[in-house]
Amino acid sequence: MVEFVLRERTKPGKRRPLCGETNKNLRNFLSKNFLVSPNDDDVICDTCRRKYYREGQAQVNTPTVLTNDTNANDPDFMPPSAPKRAKLSSPLSISLPISSTIKGHAQCCLCKKRGPKLMVVPQEARFHTFLEKNIIIPAGSRCCPRHLCTEGFTKEANEDITSVYTVSDFNRSGLLELIDTIREHALKNKNARIDFDKSSSLNDTDFRNLTGLTITDFEDLCSHIPNSAIRDTRRGL
Repeated sequence: MVEFVLRERTKPGKRRPLCGETNKNLRNFLSKNFLVSPNDDDVICDTCRRKYYREGQAQVNTPTVLTNDTNANDPDFMPPSAPKRAKLSSPLSISLPISSTIKGHAQCCLCKKRGPKLMVVPQEARFHTFLEKNIIIPAGSRCCPRHLCTEGFTKEANEDITSVYTVSDFNRSGLLELIDTIREHALKNKNARIDFDKSSSLNDTDFRNLTGLTITDFEDLCSHIPNSAIRDTRRGL
């Protein structure tokens, strides 16, 4: 039997009838696009039938924008907004010899435990880890809630941070973010100086390098030495 649209012979398994009320829209489609009127005994092939369904689906998915005079003169008319494009990120194509931890949503980047209640590591905690230990925690990494406090990582968690990889991969935006954060930190602390009156201005490593004592030992020693009129105990030590 000859196919109605292409006028080619089709195999029996690929013939689709055009008769009946269910195929009324299909017959109208053929009449409109091919300017012919199919008969009840005509058939159509699978290829042409799929084309009909594809064009019909495309018309359903295409938003209709009203541009008549009524809408144009209506001060309250809001045209439909264009669909938002997905934000694309550049590939991790920059490799630097900086140690890094594991990255993933399924396990903690510190203790490697798996769990459903993991939290995303804050950017501030990731940056302080880089400053203090030269270890990169990739953005989006997760950890157990018990490892975090208001200042970032807890003291115990900070001591347990170890690197897994010897190389860190960055994309352009991630590397620029790290550089900007370092710059902001440098500007914020450009006037910082060695101040033993405020223990918060120096960390435990700084105390060890400068005095050979930990912060706890230094505070204990200061508590046994009184101040005098000519010197301050903390600065004198």
